[in-house]
Amino acid sequence: MKHSIYLLAILLLYSCAATKNYTQDDILLSMKKTSCYGPCPVYELIIHKNGFVKLTAEEHLDLKGEFYTTLPGSKLRTLISKFKKAGFFEMEGQYTSIIKDLPTTWVYFSNEGRQKKIKDYYGAPESLRDLEKELSSLLESEDWKKKQINK
Repeated sequence: MKHSIYLLAILLLYSCAATKNYTQDDILLSMKKTSCYGPCPVYELIIHKNGFVKLTAEEHLDLKGEFYTTLPGSKLRTLISKFKKAGFFEMEGQYTSIIKDLPTTWVYFSNEGRQKKIKDYYGAPESLRDLEKELSSLLESEDWKKKQINK
């Protein structure tokens, strides 16, 4: 009985998080990867300050559609620490080139009243690319739940 109540509580928390109407102010981190002429993964990952994560997987991924998961506070703190240590707020706003056919990666970070969005098309510093890899690794490391469509 005790385990049933615990399971029910978890399910309710997940369902409430999945249906909450979030605003831009609720977002801690996000990353959007655009297409190229080849098999580049196309997706958007949005991490909210409460740990709720939404993945919209469009192309060239094992997952397709809308998914969600929840990150523990310790993982959120680690991500924040890595973004601060990398000097995200001190980086340029965009890294571009005249080269064609590359995917664009947009990375957004909000912390302590500051927000910044960076466009990475080509020539970004290794520290930014490392942050992108860190966020991309969530696609493999987390237990994603498919968003259920209400009919």
